[in-house]
Amino acid sequence: MPVPDDLRGRIARIVIDSAEGDLTPAELSAAGGSLAGVGYSSLSLIRMLDAIENETGVFIDPEEDGERVGSVDQLAELVGERLAAVTGA
Repeated sequence: MPVPDDLRGRIARIVIDSAEGDLTPAELSAAGGSLAGVGYSSLSLIRMLDAIENETGVFIDPEEDGERVGSVDQLAELVGERLAAVTGA
């Protein structure tokens, strides 16, 4: 399922904001959107998942969905799928 650019952009912004100043858009882009590639901390991951839920209403369980939270693209795809399931789109 293609992910709309606006959703990918929202997720990227949340990823950057959750790093609390330790990550720039250029760094995230240079790492191909990979959280491991930018040394994303476990605390930042918790903040990010909470922010995604607050902004989109989509709950992501780090244990169940752990393999799908490694990059901006994976996160955007997961959130997009869950939003589509709720809206029937």
